[in-house]
Amino acid sequence: MGVPVLTAGRHWRTGLVVTPFLLSCAVFWAVYSAHRDCLPDRLATHFSGSGHADGFSSAGSLPVVALTLLLVAGLLFGVWAYAIEVTPKGWRGQLVFAYVLAAFLGYVHISVVLVNSGHENSADQVSLSLWELPKALGAAALAAALGLLLATLVAPAQRKAAAPAAPGPRLDLGRDESAVWTRTVGSPVLRLTGFAETVAGLALCAAGLPFAGVSLVLVGALSAVGGSGARITVDRHGLTAVPAWLPFPRLHIPLERITSAASRRVRLLKDIGGWGYRVRPGQSALAMRSGDALVATLSTGSEFLITVDDAATAARLLNALIVRDGRPADQGG
Repeated sequence: MGVPVLTAGRHWRTGLVVTPFLLSCAVFWAVYSAHRDCLPDRLATHFSGSGHADGFSSAGSLPVVALTLLLVAGLLFGVWAYAIEVTPKGWRGQLVFAYVLAAFLGYVHISVVLVNSGHENSADQVSLSLWELPKALGAAALAAALGLLLATLVAPAQRKAAAPAAPGPRLDLGRDESAVWTRTVGSPVLRLTGFAETVAGLALCAAGLPFAGVSLVLVGALSAVGGSGARITVDRHGLTAVPAWLPFPRLHIPLERITSAASRRVRLLKDIGGWGYRVRPGQSALAMRSGDALVATLSTGSEFLITVDDAATAARLLNALIVRDGRPADQGG
């Protein structure tokens, strides 16, 4: 007999993804509160391969670091689940990853509290059993099974593929004339996100978590640089997009792969599903912000969309180049 599957919209999916992080926060806080009076003022928070303590931090900083990590991770997963459309396979991976990460982070920080409990006079003699890592992985495996079960019972509601854009008008371009259109577009949201991630990474470094801190700083720096702008160019070679401050990654669609072009207004979250490079059924997109977008219909029947100012002019030039290339584009003038 088949198991009934609930089709869930973005609010339900967001709730399911955020729940394990909130539960981990609640369990950690309960354990920390119960053992607070038995903890030393200086906690052992880092251990060598043999299990002996070799790194310390204040008792008051541990809950700040632990809860911040869990809540920030939960927030990022929640935004991911709410704003981005995923396939059923992607939904399973998303939910399982969220439950695994929440369980692992929660178990590690709870273990730190428990091994320090009872050493209120000094944390120098605290040691961590080598069995704690297998236990943490076991907790993560159980959480993965729960996440997979929930993902199997709850399927994401999928949007329909976007309707193909009708070809727009074209410029009058002579056989020997050359024309290039170029614009730079940036994303305030990606810049702000990158700045926030960088600050959070520096805070983690200061709290004695250099690996997590440096990783977050690098991610934040890449997000800030990527969000600072992309240069979009239309010429006889086709459509090209490169970061404003870096020579790579370079995205190029040859003119022979484009059958027509148009422009339209888009709303980032509703129409595309988020920032950055997006992939949906029948459509891929480089989305930096809401507003005007250049829509290129490809020879495969799919669309490539770039949000950029003055997209109508870029579409008209692309259509003119296609016609001059000996292929029909639109019939407008």
